[in-house]
Amino acid sequence: MKLNLKGARTTDPHTSHESAEENREQSETIAERVVDLALAAGNDGITSYEAASRLNINIISVSPVIKPLIDDGFLFRHVIGHKPSGREIYQTRINPDSGQPVTINFHHTIKKKDAVSAESLQTTATARTERRRRERRQGGDRRKSR
Repeated sequence: MKLNLKGARTTDPHTSHESAEENREQSETIAERVVDLALAAGNDGITSYEAASRLNINIISVSPVIKPLIDDGFLFRHVIGHKPSGREIYQTRINPDSGQPVTINFHHTIKKKDAVSAESLQTTATARTERRRRERRQGGDRRKSR
């Protein structure tokens, strides 16, 4: 698997370029294993945190390979909507460790329509957005009364 992994910036010192080259092989191995995990996960997909946990490595080693895998077509993210700015909103699930939503990545062989119904996810996302707006409004009122 040949990935378009980013190396050091052109303005970085030569030691950064040497380090990036030395780590390229390790990054490619991690990327291959992440792709295998995504394939095994099927329609459930996999988050970068889940991949790190299953590979027993730090998230810092997994995160940098996800975007190149998406750019090169090995993984994809299911778009469930767009922000007012036009930026895409991706399918997420809650990370049990942090309680925060994390993006799910799918293997390229999974049909996008099989990932999850975009309509049902958009409904969930809209409900979550409305709940957050209500909470902010209530939070704002509480601050004013103090």
